[in-house]
This record gives sequence, structure tokens and C-alpha cells, in this order.
Amino acid sequence: MEKAIVTAILTIGALAGAAAVITFGFSAGGSSQSVAEIDFDAKKSGIVVSAVSAKMGATTIEAWVKNVGLSPITALEKSDIFLIQPGNRLDAFIYDNDGLTSKTWYGDLTESALPWNRGDTLHITMTLSCAVKVLGNEDLLLRVVIPNGTTAEKIFESRWNGSCDYRQRLTVTTGAATPLGGYEGYTVRLAPFDTAALVAGGKLQADCDDLRVFWWNASTDIYFELDREVLSCDTAATEVRFRLQAGIVPSSSDDDYFVYYGNAGLPAGPSSLASIYLWHDSGATNQLGSYAVGRGDDWHGSGYTAFTYDGGFGAYRIDTGDNDTGSMRRQLNERDAYIEAEFYHTDCFPNNMTTGLAGRYLVNSGAGGSEESVHYYAANRAHQSSCGSGYSHDGDIMKNQRGAVVVNGVNPAAIARNQWRKQALALWSVNSTQGKFWDSDTLAGFGPPGWPAVGANASGADSAPGDMESPGAWGIIAAQDDVRVRNILIRRYTEPEPVVSSGAEEPL
Repeated sequence: MEKAIVTAILTIGALAGAAAVITFGFSAGGSSQSVAEIDFDAKKSGIVVSAVSAKMGATTIEAWVKNVGLSPITALEKSDIFLIQPGNRLDAFIYDNDGLTSKTWYGDLTESALPWNRGDTLHITMTLSCAVKVLGNEDLLLRVVIPNGTTAEKIFESRWNGSCDYRQRLTVTTGAATPLGGYEGYTVRLAPFDTAALVAGGKLQADCDDLRVFWWNASTDIYFELDREVLSCDTAATEVRFRLQAGIVPSSSDDDYFVYYGNAGLPAGPSSLASIYLWHDSGATNQLGSYAVGRGDDWHGSGYTAFTYDGGFGAYRIDTGDNDTGSMRRQLNERDAYIEAEFYHTDCFPNNMTTGLAGRYLVNSGAGGSEESVHYYAANRAHQSSCGSGYSHDGDIMKNQRGAVVVNGVNPAAIARNQWRKQALALWSVNSTQGKFWDSDTLAGFGPPGWPAVGANASGADSAPGDMESPGAWGIIAAQDDVRVRNILIRRYTEPEPVVSSGAEEPL
């Protein structure tokens, strides 16, 4: 009986930034596809790379690997595939459970579903992305390692020159102040970046899927593809955000970053917000377990109400009641940072709400409903029109307790209820600690996430002795309020912030 042909699609990527699609095809007979070289030497290793095809102008490299051992090979998802330019670079492809990110490969090939039987040929198709620029007429080495460590290799001559057609070098320039924790891990943005002109010129997909960011590790000569967030694609004001991969000394620059583009066949690039920011929680799923939930401090009365998750709203909710306080904090151990969140206020209690953002928070004593702290800064809104005239500290930054104002801001109008609005707080430096507080009744009026366009409501320094200098947690504190919270974003921060600029376009 003729053996059935089974195929599966797998997405892979290289440590050097290569995203790839692998097609595994099992067949009883040979292949009619053209190959660069054929080697029928059945090695005792159990597998042999029979052939490799690398065609000029294509964006794929294909290989055929035969099981010449005595038994089936299982757990194929644990196999490793390497593409090596001897003396130059190594691209390693590893398994991932969804195949949506680069540096990985994926496939539904499990021990129970699809063993690689003796005599079967495994067909591999690798589609590489922008930073892997394999030029023609050079020797490459393909290495396949199955789960038990058995290895097969094949040297072949490359006639492949696919990848992105263009790139621009990015230069990151820092100011005189370095945040605690350094610039490695700092979220930066290239803005504005004119993608409308690139799309109009046929150089970029209209959805910016082929707009990729890479970091070149000079010590290893390897390019790593980074997660990136692209805002306002196909406009003259596109923003490209990513996280720095190495420290930069103050008042200097690093030009080891690149944007690549110009490949109409590339799928969406890696864009995990968890890899771009210190913390990002949209509220779409319940991540309450990722926070420390407690009173925080006797901020407004001695009572306590806990935050809960409201799946219908896709947000976290607290209805504090009268003279109760609740907080939820992400334990980041950061000193110099920026936090923002969206708030939806529906009700308040006499004599008005006091809800906002806190940073550098450390628990002094107690736990849960008895928490107290003498080390934090907090900014808040403290005026709903239905509950009175509001408090004098509305719109200010306070230290260690409600009402202890250290940065006195503008006294704003009462908040808008029953709509999403936004607050943000930044703290950086010590002796004196610098702080800024932003607030907007509308999300559009606030500006892009993470970088407010609205002017700061409060901006200044805690110049008194004993500023709160230790790193700590960052989060939400609420009292006298019925409020929902979502889209909590935290990133490292200092002023002046690093600036990213792009160089001339380089055809590849």
C-alpha cells in the first residue's frame, strides 16, 4: 500500500534574527525538485542530509534529510537546525509552541502523532528574514541535530540572496543622566519615521509587517531581531518602539541598531509588548496574580477593599466604599520609571475620591489589609463633582501619605466620569528626586501610550531632606472611589530621554 504523504508547516527563526517557515513533508519516493548537491552517503549517525537547494533570488533554502537509522525518530519538535557561515556567523533555529515569533520553529509533530520512520525523507524549507543576508557563491553548512544528539551536516554552495531590500542604521543618543538600572532594557522610540513615503514607493508593506528592528552584537558579529511596536503605520508620523539591548554611557551614542524593510512576503514581525516594556497589562486577561494586592497604606482611612478582575470590562475594579483604600502594585524593583494607566470612574464617596499612581513603593509593616508604608511617591486625582469640591492636593505629587505634597501642580477641573481617561507618573534621579504627573480626560488628548503629548499637570523636585531614593514597586492606589483600571504600562525613565535617529537608506 502506498505510504501517505503528510505535511506540516513550521515557523522558525534564527538567533541572528532569521524568521523562517519550515515545511516538513514525508514521502516514500524521491523529490523532483532541483537541488544544489546530492549526497547518498548513508552515515552511521542515523540521519543524513541528502540534498540542499539554494536558488538565486529566492527567499528560501530547502533541504532533504533522510532517516537511515534502525528505528523511528520521535519528539521532532526538540530537534535543532543550524545554518552556519564558517568563521562568520551561526543561525540557530529552535522550537516554539506557536511559531509566531522569530528565532523559533514550530510544528505539530509529536511522538504520538507523527514519528519520523526509518527510510522516510524529511523536507525542510527555511525562509529567512532581513538581517540574514546570505550572498551568492559562498560555502554554507547546514547542521541538523535530532533529540538524542545525533547530528548530520551538509556543506553546500549558496546561490541565494533573498531578504529585505533596504535598511537604515539607527543611532541612540543619551543625555547626561543614566537611570538606575542603566540603558540596557530602556524602551526607546524612533519617531517620527515616514513610512507613508516608503509604502508609496513600493518599499514597504502597507501594514508594516516587513518593518523589522535588529541589534548587532559587535562581539559575536550576530544580528538579533527585536520585538518592536509600530504605531501609525503608513503615515509620516510612524513610531517604532523597541528595547535597548546593551548599556550606553551618558552623553554618548550607540549605532548598533537597524531597521530593515522591503520584503513583500514577510509575515508580521515579533511584537510582544512584554519584551518592549518593563510591564504592560491591557486588562484583556486576568493578571491580578502578577501584582501585590493590599491596602498599600492608610491613605484615606484605615479600612481596606481589594481590587478584583472585571472580565466584562476587561479591567481591574475596586469599589472602595467609605474610608477604605486599595492598591495593586507590580514588584519591579525600579527607581527611575514611568507608569501610566487608564481609569473609568463611575461613583465616589464623601468627601471625594483620591485615586492615582504610585512609585518607589516599599512595604514598611503589615500585609494585605494592614499594609503601611513610609517609602513611596503618589500622584492622584481627587475631585468628582458629584462628591463635593475636591481636595487641595488634587493633581499633585505626594510623599508617603495623602496630603503631603512635594510637587504642587495645577488645580485641575473635576474629572469626567463614565468614560476612559488617563493618568501618568514619572520619577527619576535622587537628591533631589524629580517627578512629573500627567492627566487627561480623554485618551486621544493624552497622546500616544507611554509618551504623553499633553502637558504635565505637575512637574518639579522633592528637594526636602530625605527624598525616597530606593527602588520599589509601581502601581495603583485608590480610595473613596468606584473605578476600573486597564492598560497599565511601565517603562524605565530619565530626563533627557534617549533620542533615536535614522541614517541614510542602504540598498541591500
